[in-house]
Amino acid sequence: MVTAIASVGLQLQVGDGAGPESFTDIPKVESGNIPSAGKELIETTSLDSSGNREFISSFNIQKVITCPIFYIPDNTIHAGLRSDADDGTLRNFNMIVNDTSSTTFNFAAYVQLDGDFSTGDAVRGTLTLSISGAIT
Repeated sequence: MVTAIASVGLQLQVGDGAGPESFTDIPKVESGNIPSAGKELIETTSLDSSGNREFISSFNIQKVITCPIFYIPDNTIHAGLRSDADDGTLRNFNMIVNDTSSTTFNFAAYVQLDGDFSTGDAVRGTLTLSISGAIT
């Protein structure tokens, strides 16, 4: 039997860079994506291939997490993420899934943070995490 899990309770956390490192929830994350898995493929099809394309695997694909957020510029965590983006800081993150075993993805990423606003809507932003290295 297949079961599904609700995304309510999923946590995206940022590390403080201290030792031992402490992680804090990033507030007001609206949605996002789980890190992808797979390899880049190099095409090796040649004239003597059997009529089908051929590939070999290469590096892990670049993993990017994109999260729409309700952006609060004076929130300590949001301000820190903006500072990390401005400074090009590689920061540690945790993503904790709300399943029975609290599956956790640990990774280091560079931050991009964009904000926008419109009449009659909340101030929103997009948090983009470009993962550098392995996900554990």
